[in-house]
Parts: sequence; structure tokens; C-alpha cells
Amino acid sequence: MTARNSRVFDLRAGSIDSLLLSPRTADPQALREALQQHFDASPEFFRDETVVIDLRRLPDTGGLDVDALADWLLEHGMRPLGVLAGAEPAPGTRLPLLHGPQPRGAEAEGAASAQAAQAAQASGAAAPAPAAGLLVDRPLRSGQRVYAPGDVVVLDAVSHG
Repeated sequence: MTARNSRVFDLRAGSIDSLLLSPRTADPQALREALQQHFDASPEFFRDETVVIDLRRLPDTGGLDVDALADWLLEHGMRPLGVLAGAEPAPGTRLPLLHGPQPRGAEAEGAASAQAAQAAQASGAAAPAPAAGLLVDRPLRSGQRVYAPGDVVVLDAVSHG
């Protein structure tokens, strides 16, 4: 058997379905109470679900004890996978730091636009140019994701899902 035909491993693109928990407060008591109410409404719905703690929308990441939150989630049947953090570094935690795109919600876009406009007015410069787009000229398989700061144009097949 040649090395070329050997199947010791496969290395391929994949994706993992996971819930994102995006705290809006670093107050552990308020967060636990709100989560407990949510879990009480559907007791078994979140059992054995994987979850990523997304700190990108939290104003002050330093005030949240991520490990304590992860332990609490484990006690309630969820499986924390890691932490997503934005420009602010994530507080020290045993969970791995995952990298992902910045949040694209209306809040994030509105805040970014407002900050850019304020900076342009303060400096007397013209407004910044829109973000460059992305041209994808290959097929996209089910489950693949494409992120870009601007528009995305796909010139090939896109599988369902």
C-alpha cells in the first residue's frame, strides 16, 4: 500500500451545530436567574446541547467569570465548547478561545456606522468607503459558511442547507 492510498485520517471541512449564549450583563446572579427561568420553561430542551459563550456583545468582559458560568451550564446539562471574544481579549478561562466573525446584528452595524461617522466628522475627513466585497467562484457545499465585511457574490453552485 502506498502512502498516497493510505487512509490513516481524513482532513476535511466541517461544521458543528452549537448554541451561542450571548450574555448582555456580567452580573452572574442576574444571568443565572434569567437562564434558570429559561431552562425551567422547557426543562429537557437544552439537555446535552453544546453551547459557545459569545462575549462579543458584552460591554465589559472582565467582569464575567466565564469558568463559573461554564460550570453552571454543565450542572444544568449543557456542554460548553469554548468562548468567542471580540476586540477585547477574553478573560482567563479554561475554555478554548474560538475565533469567529464579528456580530452582524443591527446593533453592531448601527454602532459601527455611528462611530465611523463621528470619527469622520471629528477629523473633517470624508465618510469611510464601504467594505470590499467577496467574490466566490467555487461551489459551496451544505454547511459551509462564507463571511465577508461587505457583499458576497457567488458565481457557482450553492447546495441546499
